[in-house]
Amino acid sequence: GFWFTEIGELSQVIHIWQNESYYQRTAIRAQLMKNPQWTQDFLFKAMPMLTRMTRVIMNGAHFSLLK
Repeated sequence: GFWFTEIGELSQVIHIWQNESYYQRTAIRAQLMKNPQWTQDFLFKAMPMLTRMTRVIMNGAHFSLLK
């Protein structure tokens, strides 16, 4: 998912990635860091725009349809 805020803290973007497990996430991140399109094209342009970044690992609640 990809959202931005209009109320509350402004100029905030929320980007959610779904992974099967923490280990899958680690493997995907390692692959991305080897990809020049990610590191040179995306990160090179995106990082100067960041003032703060927060990473959160979330687990679906037992009643969630999104698990």
